[in-house]
Amino acid sequence: MWKPGKFLEKHPIASPFLLDEGRAVTKEYGLHHAFGADAINIARPATLVIDRDRRVRYLYRGDNQLDRAPIDAVIGALQQIAK
Repeated sequence: MWKPGKFLEKHPIASPFLLDEGRAVTKEYGLHHAFGADAINIARPATLVIDRDRRVRYLYRGDNQLDRAPIDAVIGALQQIAK
């Protein structure tokens, strides 16, 4: 099983990282995937860009466990909030 806490200790990042073990935030944002062909009781892959006022400025919700946000869109969203 992937242990994000241990991974982040070895590979620190400059941005806040939410570890949602209880799935409360995952469910609040509609990202919980209770059951599907490729997942059981986990979060859908998602990328959120949240500004300093805690507003979601970009949200990408993957359709399956291999679907990830386009990096150009994520960088664009980050650039918009950096202005």
